[in-house]
Amino acid sequence: MQELWRKTIELFRKNPILWLPVLCSDITVFWLTRVQNLATRKIAEWCITTSVQSVLGGTYTKSDLSQQAIRRAELLGAPLEWGTYFAHIGLYTAAFVMTAMLVNMLLQNREADSAEAFRSLRSFTRGMLRLSIKLLGIYAAGSVVFVLPITYLWKISGLSKLVTPSFLGAGEAVVISTCAAWLLTPTAIALLQAKDSISASADQLKWGRIFAILTPPVSILIGYLAQRAEQAVPLTSNFEFTVAGMAVSVASSVPYIVLFVSLSLVAASQIRDAGNPVA
Repeated sequence: MQELWRKTIELFRKNPILWLPVLCSDITVFWLTRVQNLATRKIAEWCITTSVQSVLGGTYTKSDLSQQAIRRAELLGAPLEWGTYFAHIGLYTAAFVMTAMLVNMLLQNREADSAEAFRSLRSFTRGMLRLSIKLLGIYAAGSVVFVLPITYLWKISGLSKLVTPSFLGAGEAVVISTCAAWLLTPTAIALLQAKDSISASADQLKWGRIFAILTPPVSILIGYLAQRAEQAVPLTSNFEFTVAGMAVSVASSVPYIVLFVSLSLVAASQIRDAGNPVA
């Protein structure tokens, strides 16, 4: 475990090109999310507002806050929200594979070529799609089985006065991410390995799962601290708020760079400890 951690940090520190896939994916997701939020607001406005003809001539806008209108807005916005989330998962999956290709180049004492790594994604298309669908399925199931009941109990039990929505959401995200990490780490490692290669050992899977389980809470913590730092800085324009939001998003994505490098090393089986494979 110590050797895996040492090698991961060494590669992370000495090879900034390994940061590129995750950072590019995260910035793309940031803008996709902004577009999705804008589109969702437009859908909500369309569903809950109507134009009414005035008896004095002209028209005015009237809000319809009935349960039917709100449900219609939620139903129309849900596919857009989940589609954006699937794009988020797909982009990060591609970043994972691309990071692994760059790590393999470095382990072979070759120059890390991001263009070559990007081109290699074509040979992993089916595997990336399967992994993305599985991950989306776990999050969807977690939302139904865990998030909705917990959120409902939070609302009716009075805990909303003690636990903030952001803290509740972070806790729910950590629980679901832990389950996803435990279930899908073997699939993620297998995605990177050749068909005729030796499967990862139980110890290798254990260490990969430990890294995967620790990454979401660390990411959330970094994001929280970055947001607190952002709040301490006086921002006056939309441009400044956008740049600050992007900086917070990028900061919270850094643990995933470390995770992808460590899983790449596990898949490559290049770490040795006392002559035995450690990762």
